[in-house]
Amino acid sequence: MLALIRENSHNNDISVYYDYKKKKYYKITISDYGKNLIHNEFMGLNFFNKLRYEKKIFFKLYKKKNYRRLEIDKIEGVKAKYNNSFYKNSKYFEKIVNFYISKWPKGKNQIAHGDFTLDNVIFKKNNFVILDWEHFKKSKKLFFGYDLVYILLSGIILPGEKNFKHDSKREFKRLYKKLYNYKINKNFLNNPFNTIDKIIANIFTDNLIKSPKKFVTTSINKNFKFKIVNFLDEEVFNK
Repeated sequence: MLALIRENSHNNDISVYYDYKKKKYYKITISDYGKNLIHNEFMGLNFFNKLRYEKKIFFKLYKKKNYRRLEIDKIEGVKAKYNNSFYKNSKYFEKIVNFYISKWPKGKNQIAHGDFTLDNVIFKKNNFVILDWEHFKKSKKLFFGYDLVYILLSGIILPGEKNFKHDSKREFKRLYKKLYNYKINKNFLNNPFNTIDKIIANIFTDNLIKSPKKFVTTSINKNFKFKIVNFLDEEVFNK
């Protein structure tokens, strides 16, 4: 039995089906834009499989003149509730930070998932699988740690924590400080929105009104430049 899961989600021209008998997901598109995204995902899944230390993701790409179809085996596991407080999800962020720092390659052309949120990760015991690689990219403009900053910021802004509670704030500081200790570009960490593209900036802009006003400045200029204010204080990194 084939069921339609999503149709043209996020205006990406891709429909997602699930085959209950074969336990496979099918991503199908007929547009040039959708074909490009499916190609990105194919490349991203190949990249992630090389980083894995357990069972690989099984997938197959079918390229036809009029359409593209990507088949992906169902991944069993648990999804974190991305709308939980940062504190409740901190154990998931910890696993991701440790994995990224130990496994992610550094180089002149840095690699990024491009849409790294908890909603795109499935956890299984001490391991996890990153899915939805539609925005996979390599670029000299990216920094090592690009995806980490993205997922940590999204863990605060996307849930819409109106009052950034003490426990969440403490956990975020601890993990953000860890990025400094691993020598991820400090200019990037101090002003992450100055160096990420407008697509990502727009995602956070949509949720900025709900974000903690004392944590992120609400001034947005035409270039979507934001500034993290709490973490410019020296005391945060010297404790």
